[in-house]
Amino acid sequence: MTTDEELEQLRGENTALCEALRRKDEELEQSQQANQDLREGLKQAIIAIDSFQERIKTLERQQAKDSHNSSLPPSSDRFVRAPKSLRHKSEKKPGGQEGHPGTTLRFAEAPDEVIEHRVSVCASCQHDLREVQACVTLRRQVVDMPAPRLLVQEHRAEQKQCPRC
Repeated sequence: MTTDEELEQLRGENTALCEALRRKDEELEQSQQANQDLREGLKQAIIAIDSFQERIKTLERQQAKDSHNSSLPPSSDRFVRAPKSLRHKSEKKPGGQEGHPGTTLRFAEAPDEVIEHRVSVCASCQHDLREVQACVTLRRQVVDMPAPRLLVQEHRAEQKQCPRC
C-alpha cells in the first residue's frame, strides 16, 4: 500500500471517527436535555407531593377534632366507637321479676280536668257513630307538673306619728 493510499484510508477513518464523535455529541446533548427535563419533572412532582402532604395534615387535624377537644357538639363525633358496657348478662328477663309486687301511681279520685276523646265516625267507612253506645272506655291519667310562674309580692310599710309625742 502506498503512502497516498494510507493517507486516503486514514482520512476516511478520520472522517468516520469525526462523524461518530458528532453523533455521540448529539446523543450526549439529547441525554443531557432528557436529564434536564426529568429533573424539572421531579421538581414539580416534589412540589405536588409537598402540597398533598400539607393537605393530608390539615385533613388529619380536622378529623382529630371531636366534642372533647373543640367547640363541636357531641352529635358531630364520628368514627368513634361507642364505649362497651362492662355489665355482664344475667339469666333473668328484663323488667319486673315474677313475684315482685310492683308499685304504680294510683288513679286520682277527682281529676282537675276530664278530657273525653269520642269516636264520631268509623275509621273504615266514615259512618256516623255519635249515637252508637261505646263498647269499652279506656282511662288514662296524666300527672303533669304545672309550669312555674313568677310570684310578685309587694311590701307596704306604714309610718305613723304618735299624737302624744
